[in-house]
Amino acid sequence: NKGPKILETDIHDYIWPTDASTRITSSFAEFRNTHFHGGIDISTNRKKGHKVFSSRDGFVWRIRIQPNGYGKMLYIKHNDGFITTYAHLDRFSERINKIARQEQYKNETFAVDFTVDSTALPVKKGEIIAYTGESGVGPPHLHFEIRDQNFQPVNPFFFTNLYVSDNVSPVIKKVIIVPVDIYSSVNGSSQPFVF
Repeated sequence: NKGPKILETDIHDYIWPTDASTRITSSFAEFRNTHFHGGIDISTNRKKGHKVFSSRDGFVWRIRIQPNGYGKMLYIKHNDGFITTYAHLDRFSERINKIARQEQYKNETFAVDFTVDSTALPVKKGEIIAYTGESGVGPPHLHFEIRDQNFQPVNPFFFTNLYVSDNVSPVIKKVIIVPVDIYSSVNGSSQPFVF
């Protein structure tokens, strides 16, 4: 037994990524129809235009814009290889938007997904990189993720400045048991069982 893997990053260096709120509407690893939620969703009280901050020093590594899914999204790479992501954005800061627009015009398409040279868009911790929105799917909110050097999602609540206290007891409304592959079943069926 190797024991738990230690995060190879400074868990005290990250800051909360928005001034919208500290209310979580979806938590890390919640089950979705086809996957587990890879980040946290932060409430913007159904409003657009709240500031989005770079959680740490780093550089814009990837810009992704699509009409569905995560909509407008930024990936910030940090010196230790960890990556923070920010999605469902309304708009980017001016200097980031300039690079995104150039790529859209170059490709003559709205939807783009490209990496940026590490020297092109450096960012400082706390710098405004975008504004919250409702691009992609869903009402206005900020989707935020932390990924390690292997691009694997990491629970943001492991990080001291990102922890949000929770005083609300859970209420279990239903339990679903799902067969994990073609060789498994629940009560003799390949369909999920809900009770």
